[in-house]
Amino acid sequence: MFVSTVPRDDPFDESPSPSPSSTPKVKSNFTYVCDPSRFDDLGLDITTVSYCDTSLPFIVRAKDLVDQMTLSEKVRQIGDLAYGVPRIGLPKYEWWSEALHGVSDVGPGTHFDELIPGATSFPTVILTTASFNESLWKNIGQVVSTEARAMYNLGRARLTYWSPNINVVRDPRWGRITETPENAVMQGKVRENEIDKSLNYLYVMLMRLGFFDGSPSFISLGKENVCSDEHIELAIEAAREGIVLLKNDNDTLPLSSNNFKNLAVIGPHANATKVMVGNYAGIPCQYSSPLDAFSAIANVTYEIGCDVMCKNETLIFPAMQVAKNADATILFVGLDLSVEAESLDRVDLLLPGYQTQLINQVAAVAKGPLILVIMSTGGVDISFAKNNPNIKAILWVGYPGEEGGRAISDIVFGKYNPGGRLPLTWHKADYVDQLPMTSMPLRPVEESGYPGRTYKFFNGSTVYPFGYGLSYTKFNYQITTSQRSLDIKLDKYQHCRDLTFEDGAYRPSCPAVLVDDMSCNDEFEFEVAVQNVGSKDGNEVVMV
Repeated sequence: MFVSTVPRDDPFDESPSPSPSSTPKVKSNFTYVCDPSRFDDLGLDITTVSYCDTSLPFIVRAKDLVDQMTLSEKVRQIGDLAYGVPRIGLPKYEWWSEALHGVSDVGPGTHFDELIPGATSFPTVILTTASFNESLWKNIGQVVSTEARAMYNLGRARLTYWSPNINVVRDPRWGRITETPENAVMQGKVRENEIDKSLNYLYVMLMRLGFFDGSPSFISLGKENVCSDEHIELAIEAAREGIVLLKNDNDTLPLSSNNFKNLAVIGPHANATKVMVGNYAGIPCQYSSPLDAFSAIANVTYEIGCDVMCKNETLIFPAMQVAKNADATILFVGLDLSVEAESLDRVDLLLPGYQTQLINQVAAVAKGPLILVIMSTGGVDISFAKNNPNIKAILWVGYPGEEGGRAISDIVFGKYNPGGRLPLTWHKADYVDQLPMTSMPLRPVEESGYPGRTYKFFNGSTVYPFGYGLSYTKFNYQITTSQRSLDIKLDKYQHCRDLTFEDGAYRPSCPAVLVDDMSCNDEFEFEVAVQNVGSKDGNEVVMV
């Protein structure tokens, strides 16, 4: 990732940047590039500027703009901070803004202040992935884009944002489960027309976004469109949809608020705020911590037990004491960005420090049911908790965003039925001893003991498999229609292989082929009827 060392400016500030050539006096701010009054202030005639001619296609306008630049000027436009070319009316532009799960001020293109103190912060993308809900992604994207455009209109943001990392999670230790050209041209390593082509793409994009001509359709968006009640409600819904129920012995959850009036809320994440918004987050509209949310429902006694690194046992005893007297204990443990983050991969799959001891000792004395809540992005080996009969229920909540506390309490008390599924395999701790982090083959190698990676190729024992997730209700599946076979055209190097069939079974003309080197894009159609046969409404992710 290239990081600009230029100090943050007002997004619309046109004060001259350092340049070897003199620049004319310019207007201090503007609403769009091709504003005639702006060109008047620059001493330029807009009628002679073809890139401002709205009758021309964007690509023609962008090419005209780039063609007017010298090589040196072109080079100054290809970093995250494009310095602009004042002599032809092109202002500087900061490309780098972040919107991983909400508008963020991590990049220099966006900033918060008294006018816009924060923006809606949704769950980290790995938790939203656990919802397996495409429409939820779209709804979140619409909110983020609305808030970004509103902030742009108010001079607090730009129009371009960097967003989720799309790499496949091959190693469970990966910290990011939660980024001179002129000489190169002279040396023949890069051709100038390649720079031209890239700049044309960039300026076409900015023209489409309205940076050059304005955006009448969005100009009405303002302060009231950031952190609106509707957006905050979506943040709650997004967190609820992603949360995964991993264990629920004897249908312990949901709890009844009439029967469980006195709660012990314990653990390093029991009063979580900033940790809930994860990495690349901006300033949220507000925080709903688990402690705040449960305190609004029941009488709560809070003990931290230990911090995330949990290097000290001193506070475990007070946590045990409050669990002894509570109708139910909600224990919040897990990881944070000091354990898993960009450039900070994990060394193992265990909970840090004495967290395991905290869980076991509290579970041993708790009067009422103990519900364990794991806050993390990567999987954790909690086999001990899975197999502990004193731990009645387990939830994985990822980093659930600014409204995480309310989302968790809604699920614990049955206002919402969890339907999330794990978007990655939760391996046992010894899995990482079997393969180096730098080795990325997916398929297992029996001769060397290499176990393989991802749910598609790893066949060993896990804590929880990819796609795992429970519900408060039950669903029945029935395949109603399906194709009996799929026709695949074999090339001259491929041959049919025989299989053994039971008597009376259907025998296709070509039972099997090796598909290692085949490219198959054919569709296989079938229909599945899914019926909720339980007593509660719920969502079900149908995994094929």
